[in-house]
Amino acid sequence: MKRWPLAAAFAAGLLLLCPPARQCLACTVVFASHGEEVLGGNNEDFSYPNIVMTVVPAGGGRHGVLFFGFDQSWQQGGVNDQGLFFDGLALPRTTAPARSKRPAFRGSILEKAMRECATVKQVVALFSRYRVPFLDKAQLMFGDRSGNSVIIERDRIIKKHGSYQVATNFRQSGVKRPACPRYRIARQMLGKLRASRRSIRSVLAAVHNEGAFPTLYSNVYDLKRGKVYLYYFHNYQQEVVLDVEKELARSKGRRTVPIASLFPRQHAAEVFFGRARKKLEAARLALEKKATPVRHPRDYLGRYRLLPVERSVSVGQGRGGLFVEERELGRLRLHRLARDRFSFLLMGRPCSVRFERDRGGRVTGVAVDILGEELHGRRVGR
Repeated sequence: MKRWPLAAAFAAGLLLLCPPARQCLACTVVFASHGEEVLGGNNEDFSYPNIVMTVVPAGGGRHGVLFFGFDQSWQQGGVNDQGLFFDGLALPRTTAPARSKRPAFRGSILEKAMRECATVKQVVALFSRYRVPFLDKAQLMFGDRSGNSVIIERDRIIKKHGSYQVATNFRQSGVKRPACPRYRIARQMLGKLRASRRSIRSVLAAVHNEGAFPTLYSNVYDLKRGKVYLYYFHNYQQEVVLDVEKELARSKGRRTVPIASLFPRQHAAEVFFGRARKKLEAARLALEKKATPVRHPRDYLGRYRLLPVERSVSVGQGRGGLFVEERELGRLRLHRLARDRFSFLLMGRPCSVRFERDRGGRVTGVAVDILGEELHGRRVGR
């Protein structure tokens, strides 16, 4: 699974959301080029049911992008109108100290890359200027229409040599003989096949995942022609063809499309996603059962600036109580567990919120734990 990507965290500096790598390491990303054929591909393997395509039109001198991922997270992959694609993969967290002394990027480096870069060379220049905290437990692949691709690890950039490149859920810089069977199968197949949409699709089909973390969707990106071939729930016989330029032209603003709505009904998918949604509902009911009434809700209302990602969240009051709201995640219900301690569900998993007070009892800050990533914020307004 990527996560992007993808392991996880709360905003821009983290692949929102890369589910923790220990839960699922099963995504595959490939890139191949030969003559006029330049293609990227990926399998997105996970258990969260709400998979979406997000269309972000060009504007203000920035490129338009089709992102693919989940409704409550940063997107896991995508392609822009310049023929640049990316995808990400979760990794076990490294505990080794980073070699880079560069400043940490503040904000969403992935959105910046896809909205402002047209080539792998430009992406490498961007990442070379900053330390990117989420790469402690993730890696990225970028490829462009000229046939260049790279894998970006925390301290290494691995360029494509030959006609193809493959990434799964391990750091290639630290492994001489990869044991991952998906990686070995994909490389073996790509070494024998000429780059084409069908060959990439056949590789993705050969390494798809089933069981608890199945392949929810797959993409084949034709970067020269500006096409995306989309597959739903590891059914590679049925595809939806998206023209990047036309999809972007149809949108006056950012819009989100459920991927399931683009395909006919599939029994196996409905069974799996039905069970997954029941688990989400059970998690919501369990959290509500623990919750206690909020005695002084106005104490918490306001806007908070989170560090180190430098994104703002707002705490507001509406029907049903307090909620936390963030641009990418939307509005999420807060459940009070104790004085100044709350929780909310993100992709079906509980995340904790602890408000901080000064000596006078006034709420001045917040600590948010997102799937093991703790972010701190100070109150900056009501």
